Amino acid sequence: MKKIMEVQIGGIKCDAVGCGFRDDGVKFSEYSHYVGMPCPNCGANLLTQEAHDHAMKYIKMATFLNKWFGWMGRDDGTYDAVITPQYDNKGMPDGVKVKKL
Repeated sequence: MKKIMEVQIGGIKCDAVGCGFRDDGVKFSEYSHYVGMPCPNCGANLLTQEAHDHAMKYIKMATFLNKWFGWMGRDDGTYDAVITPQYDNKGMPDGVKVKKL
């Protein structure tokens, strides 16, 4: 199926100031297991329910747009841009990073 966009979400990091814990191997499909989980380094919340819900909105948006407008996508499976949600040091939504390809 052709797609017009893809949302890349993966990895998890602790947003506590000075902690620095990061695991880039975590897949988005595993995020629900990290909601409310304490950081192994400092004990802070690794992923809030609000941040998880926010990320799910991007996935749902991409699914909707690809379903209805995917016919405009490229045949080779490439995209013009990649959207990556950004979060502040409290795990709150802080915009998106758009990388033009």
